[in-house]
Amino acid sequence: SVAMALIIVTIELNSVLVEQFDITGGPLAAIADVPLDYAGYGIVALFLVSWIVAAAIWRFGHVRNAGPRTSLPETLRVANMTHLAVVFA
Repeated sequence: SVAMALIIVTIELNSVLVEQFDITGGPLAAIADVPLDYAGYGIVALFLVSWIVAAAIWRFGHVRNAGPRTSLPETLRVANMTHLAVVFA
């Protein structure tokens, strides 16, 4: 969401600067000419790409089977789980 806001703010701020300083060429003028409709398509594409990457990491990175990451010895982990089972039973 922050990246999306930065994209929109950059385009809008750039448009104001180009208009105020009467810039007619170069990369600033090119960015200022980008319609926000196209920026919206880019934002949707960025969301889709980030969702696909997250799903791929979850699926192929075996995140769902990783289990808790802890440095406790096995005996303490089992004792803690037994204690939790008694508390919540």
